[in-house]
Amino acid sequence: MKKYKMSTVQDEFIRIEERHENTSINNIAGIIHIKKQLNYQQINDAFNKVIEQHDTLRIRFTKEDSEYRQYVADYEKQHFEFLNFHDDQVNYDKWLKNNTNRNLFISDENLYHVKVVKCPDGHMGIFIILHHLIIDIWGITIIIDNFVKKLIGKKNEMISNSTYLEIITNEQDYKSSKRFIKDQAFWLKKTKYFENNTLFEGNRLNSVVGERLRIDLSDKVSTKINHFCTKNAISVSNLFTAIMHIIKHKKTRAKTTSIGMVIHNRNGQNEKQSTGLFAKYLPMIVEINNDLSITDFLYIIKLESLNLLKYRHYPFRYIVENCKNRKGLDDCFISFQNAKYDAEFIKDGFTDEWLNNGTNVAPLGLNICNRSNKNNLEFDYAYQTDVLDAAGIYRLHETILNVFNKISENPEQKISEMNISLDEVLIH
Repeated sequence: MKKYKMSTVQDEFIRIEERHENTSINNIAGIIHIKKQLNYQQINDAFNKVIEQHDTLRIRFTKEDSEYRQYVADYEKQHFEFLNFHDDQVNYDKWLKNNTNRNLFISDENLYHVKVVKCPDGHMGIFIILHHLIIDIWGITIIIDNFVKKLIGKKNEMISNSTYLEIITNEQDYKSSKRFIKDQAFWLKKTKYFENNTLFEGNRLNSVVGERLRIDLSDKVSTKINHFCTKNAISVSNLFTAIMHIIKHKKTRAKTTSIGMVIHNRNGQNEKQSTGLFAKYLPMIVEINNDLSITDFLYIIKLESLNLLKYRHYPFRYIVENCKNRKGLDDCFISFQNAKYDAEFIKDGFTDEWLNNGTNVAPLGLNICNRSNKNNLEFDYAYQTDVLDAAGIYRLHETILNVFNKISENPEQKISEMNISLDEVLIH
């Protein structure tokens, strides 16, 4: 059985796992609710076919001579456990919490956990936990879309994702390449004068206990956002990264601010249709000039976003090690997920529910998406409970939308001219 080294991105997640061992910190958990009249056998068979098709779901890890290695286990059909919670909401909720928070980081074992369930209102569902070592959110969207298509007998036009481990193998030459030296020079320059700009000074208890809160924007607000982005030739990610930089600058008064970005890190159709772990965290470090207009600042954010893509291969831990003052480098992350389910996903009777695994590696994360291919954007906030609570997230969300309204109404105003009330924002 051939074994492979871990990728740089996988290595980052292993380090997180080792810092917070025996936790659920790297779990991605959710339920696909199935409103169509489908039985256990149909659901079980469909997900087995997904596991057979996607080699990355069969990746396991082992440790040899103090180093982690990975390999792909042979496919074996499974009969996933069926649990009936019909008319039993109390035990259903208790079971969800206990199972979502389980640890999956076990050598030579599957890095996923699956159950078929009957939900309290009587409809069927499939409960899935996947470890971040083998997948990212983009990949999960592909998995779920493929699963649903198999259930309804729809053809799935997709390219084999067997190139994932080949990509990891090709990556091994990076650290001895000229590309590495150029990337290193870029990041050393970026972090040379980095200053403290943490949003949560004095609040951190070094706990990773976390919660999630999802807020769906209205169609009207979502349309307004998309129209503004199209008009100004920027992405949704550019817009909200700029907004968080402005909020952080106004809150901390720092001249240089950092907002973490989730880079999906996929090139070409092969990688875009692969389910392995590609996504990585990188800080967007920006010097704030108060005399800049919002329009000019948005352009800078767009350029910095392109820089992140250009220099994305440099390991995040090296950036942290090279940074003289880490505070504020990684306390807030933004991700924009543009991978979507098939357009008929909702119409065919399927919905997804993302579950809180009880932990968060960063104090604050904001994932913006439209996975379900509807007209509105979804804002999924992940936060550590030592620094924020649900009321604080609602206040922050209102502030973000208020800043957007100010930007859209007068994009030529200077950053210094933006009057933003932050007295009760980002306070537990």
